[in-house]
Amino acid sequence: MMDFATLALLSIAALLTSAFTAALGQGGGLMLMPVLAGAVPSTALIPVHGFIQTISNGSRALLILDHVHWPTLKPILWGILTGSVALLPLVSVVNWTWMQAFIGVFILYLTWGGSLQFSNLKLTSPVGFFILGLVQGGLGMVVGATGPLGSALLLRKGLNKDQIVATNACIMLSTHILKVVLFAGLGIAIWAFWPLLLCMSIAAIAGSYMGNGLRHYINERLFIILFKTILTLLALRMIALSFL
Repeated sequence: MMDFATLALLSIAALLTSAFTAALGQGGGLMLMPVLAGAVPSTALIPVHGFIQTISNGSRALLILDHVHWPTLKPILWGILTGSVALLPLVSVVNWTWMQAFIGVFILYLTWGGSLQFSNLKLTSPVGFFILGLVQGGLGMVVGATGPLGSALLLRKGLNKDQIVATNACIMLSTHILKVVLFAGLGIAIWAFWPLLLCMSIAAIAGSYMGNGLRHYINERLFIILFKTILTLLALRMIALSFL
């Protein structure tokens, strides 16, 4: 049984990281993972984290549902579903060590580089976003933090701050739901942690409200600068982890 002090600290962490993501579009889930790692057994860490992120992203998406860019989101969701099913049999037989570094470099190029197009395929077209969904759904199960890749493409698409936050929330919501379902199918009983899940879920919802309010005080230009900065830090982290 988790003591009250630990439960309170983890709930505060869920509140702050959820508010951070709601305000700036990304990064909170990654910050929450090492905090959780000190209190939750490694066998349950990913599904517990995935459950909290499902609540956080779901509440954030509901708050700004009117800003979701559906023409961009729909092909991504189809790609996520297809990718998660198609790559699942390959999870244990393929060496993914360098994939995280490749994605990190690609994110840096999308964030700071010029336009990118392969033959007649534009990455910010419906087909390009379907391919993004394949990566999110498939590699997300084995590489982990593929979320910044979607963020970089949403930025390249030219969406405004509310569209980026809302659309990215829906993308990550679907990805984390699939993770939770997958691990539940593997027999990992996360419901043994129901007090933690309940408290952190309530805190995550409150954080979504807090961050959503804070985002209104951030102008469009400052948001893009902060968004690019966070993307860059996340991409560099992915590259560094490939060498550890």
